[in-house]
Amino acid sequence: MEEATVSSLIEESSRQWNDELIDGIFSQEEATLIKKIPLSRLDAEDVLIWPHSQDGQYSCKSGYRFLKEEEAMDNGLDVVNSDPKLWKGIWTLQVPNKVKNLLWRACRNALPTKENLVRRTIINDPLCDRCHEAHETPIHALWDCKELVTVWTGSELSQLRRDANFLDFKELLSWLLQQQVQVEVFAMTIWLIWTQRNQVRLHLAAASLQQIPQIAKDKYAEFSACQPTTSDRHVILRTRWQPPPSDFMKINFDGAVFSSENRSGIGVVIRDSAGLVIASCSQSLSQAYRSDEVEAFAAAKALSFAAELGISKAVLEGDSLTVIKALSSDQRSLSSFGPLIDDAKFSSVNFDQLRYSHVKRECNFAAHSLAKFASNFPDFQVWMEDVPPQLSHVIQADLAGFSY
Repeated sequence: MEEATVSSLIEESSRQWNDELIDGIFSQEEATLIKKIPLSRLDAEDVLIWPHSQDGQYSCKSGYRFLKEEEAMDNGLDVVNSDPKLWKGIWTLQVPNKVKNLLWRACRNALPTKENLVRRTIINDPLCDRCHEAHETPIHALWDCKELVTVWTGSELSQLRRDANFLDFKELLSWLLQQQVQVEVFAMTIWLIWTQRNQVRLHLAAASLQQIPQIAKDKYAEFSACQPTTSDRHVILRTRWQPPPSDFMKINFDGAVFSSENRSGIGVVIRDSAGLVIASCSQSLSQAYRSDEVEAFAAAKALSFAAELGISKAVLEGDSLTVIKALSSDQRSLSSFGPLIDDAKFSSVNFDQLRYSHVKRECNFAAHSLAKFASNFPDFQVWMEDVPPQLSHVIQADLAGFSY
């Protein structure tokens, strides 16, 4: 085996990993990772890809993010996935998006405070311009500075500010979200403090610190008054599946991942311009692939399935924008699912005309249901001029939702 290559781990006839051989050579963890790599049905030359971006292409942004994540891991931190409740709490606040963004940046210590500017060798003086006593960090600039006492005096947070000592702004906001105090008014106040600080530094007209508490309440009341009522939010026109042109077929595809079972499923349904089902299929895959990889598997299967049925004019439709873009591009995809895109493009030559369409999940619900239905059997199932009886109601709903 010393001279063996990766190709020796692939069964030539089926173009699948040789599970028995892989399990016998590699450790369980290594074998699991290998078998999760999607394989193309076509022979292809090896190419170098950048695994830390969705499209496989290197960018400065993805390189910087990779280095920051590596640094966080070395320090025992999880920058991306830590504190999910905090991030969700921020983004669900009923305040303007610019206020949410400021809170998020303050929690990440990503504000251009004087301490951060010194650290980046932009300026030399880290002291707060308000008090000239402490380093200007997010927690100091927005909460601790003694000059801000006029902002917080009289609020329900005044006692907290005197008695509690928070390590950083992230800890402060986490505590406030857990206690469910008036976080929206607090957020508006924080935004006004930071705005006033910037205006003063730039010698622009600015409100006084004493005016900020009332302005914060007024702005929050104004924002709340402009928001739709709960009943208004439910009056949303739902989009539905639309039929193809009269001489075309529409091929809808989707994928589903069953992580607990270490499996995936794909679903395909082909319909004519009257919405009648020409054929449908579901297939179970033996690994829990990434969502975009399963979508690419489904796209490739959809086109090969339609080609076998002799369809020559079609619209291929799915709810994965990443996959639809890759299929529509003339460039070779360098993503992890690139070989599957190559499979799909290989099948596309069997069509006289082929169009691509991206839609939301609710317009692709039939294919999505078929993908989830794949969890009920171990291999591949086909239904001619029909779908499984359990999913007939989905097709009927699409027929009822036609808009002309």
